[in-house]
Amino acid sequence: MERVLFLVGGLGNGGAERVALTLADGLWDKGYLVDVFYFREDKKIYGSKCPVKLIKKGGPISTVIYLRKCIKQISPDIVIAFEYHTAVKCVLSSCFQKRTYKLIASERNDPGSLKENKLFMWDILRRYAYGKCNCVVFQTQDAKAYFPAKIQKHSAVILNPVSGQVPQWRIGKSESSVIAFCRLERQKNIPLLLDAFQQVLKDFPQYRLHIYGNGSMEEDIRRDIAKRGMQQSVDLLPFDKDIHNIAVRSRLYVSSSDYEGMSNSMLEAMAMGMPVVCTDCPIGGARMVIEDHENGILVPVKNSGCLAQAMREIISDDVLAVKLGKNAGKIRQDLSLEIILQKWIALL
Repeated sequence: MERVLFLVGGLGNGGAERVALTLADGLWDKGYLVDVFYFREDKKIYGSKCPVKLIKKGGPISTVIYLRKCIKQISPDIVIAFEYHTAVKCVLSSCFQKRTYKLIASERNDPGSLKENKLFMWDILRRYAYGKCNCVVFQTQDAKAYFPAKIQKHSAVILNPVSGQVPQWRIGKSESSVIAFCRLERQKNIPLLLDAFQQVLKDFPQYRLHIYGNGSMEEDIRRDIAKRGMQQSVDLLPFDKDIHNIAVRSRLYVSSSDYEGMSNSMLEAMAMGMPVVCTDCPIGGARMVIEDHENGILVPVKNSGCLAQAMREIISDDVLAVKLGKNAGKIRQDLSLEIILQKWIALL
């Protein structure tokens, strides 16, 4: 059986990390020899059945040198690098030597966001690294189309798996609340969600907004809530391991992102059979799985009025809420771990 090494940024609460560890454990259960290397010392939230190892030795150069040594020690047949920066580190670690393993990179976000955020050097390094990979896995066709033909020729599109073990949403058990759970980073545009919910409160003052997550924008968001005087209507809480059992009690799930790869929290909410409202943001992940007003509601990016109206529709219309939730729940079968895992195994 082949030996597979997963490279991930950290073992924290990021969606890419959760998917990587889910796939790693799935391959482990099927008899693959699997190791996980990670580069960032987060508060560990996700565990794994596989052996894990921190790859960090001082600065970037020494970390890359140490990565090279560690890869050589376990001698994998295939390396799967989740996120562009881990792929860059892996390619740099193999410079000036013949690579003995096949390398698969997995792009996990909107690839255009690097240029938008003026990270031009990372964009150049990513294109170089992807050109050296045996295959690049994208989450959407739009993400694949961003890159030149020479990269697209050795690529695949595979969506994220969803767990069949999540609880089932029931409208009769839902509370007067809206939930969002995500990393608290700028791309998630939590201020837009606050704008929209402030409008919703005018018609439904009994409702509360629960935001679960950790990230660099936490204090900014907390100050924004206070500035708006919304402390009695908005809860900002840290990421919780029991988030699915918490979320299933809300009336609906909302994602207000400016851009995404494929939102794991969106897929998980749909798998629970929850009504979802998502911005139709680059790189087309929401659009790939949501048919507007059939299994969710899509709204324009950065439009708080449309976001508020979509929330009002679901709050005020039980029939619509049940319809959206019932249709959304079908994704549990379409994107089951076994189906997605078999696509990865075929690729391997």
